[in-house]
Amino acid sequence: TLSITAVSLTSTGAIEVLNGSLAVSAASTSGHLHVAAGATFGLANVTLESGSTFSGTGTVAMNGTTTIAANVTITLPVVLTGTVTGAGPLIVAAPMTWTSGAVSLAGGLEIAVGHTLTIGSANDHYVTNGVLRNRGTVAWTAGRILFSGTSTVSNEAGAAWDAQGDHTITWDGSGGPKTFTNLGTLRKSAGPGTLSITAVSLTNAGAIEVLNG
Repeated sequence: TLSITAVSLTSTGAIEVLNGSLAVSAASTSGHLHVAAGATFGLANVTLESGSTFSGTGTVAMNGTTTIAANVTITLPVVLTGTVTGAGPLIVAAPMTWTSGAVSLAGGLEIAVGHTLTIGSANDHYVTNGVLRNRGTVAWTAGRILFSGTSTVSNEAGAAWDAQGDHTITWDGSGGPKTFTNLGTLRKSAGPGTLSITAVSLTNAGAIEVLNG
């Protein structure tokens, strides 16, 4: 790992991670980030500004607090274990894995058409005063989804939200409206038990498929 600690990094040029990983204690970038296959760029305490662009096939790890200051599209695989926050919106046009942490983007986190968000691990996954918008596919394999504050999940027309088990969507006891809107396909494809949606308002104008349980 190349570590930059106790120093604030500002980049308007290009950062290339060709091997291993790069970790910073604080950074702001509006330039280009290239991450080669097998390499990782840690976005803990990083602010992505307007103009940020990406290339390569490596991974960006949201392993702390990642701030999206403007409209940003990430075209590299993303792993979320921390908190992604800010004005946004953030569009992910690559595979994304959400193992823990929170989506707290006012402008929303959007999964682009043709791409998959995998929600996995037994951890809780929070949507906190933000929007999660799926235009591709959500493969929900494990863990709860908890709504906190005023939060919305929208499964858009043509999109699929696939609950691959006996999972739960609920809230954390906080105030504010909480809504799940299905305009595409909401599917329970596995598990002998129940898919539970509690304390969250479900609006369906698409299709709901219960294939198991």
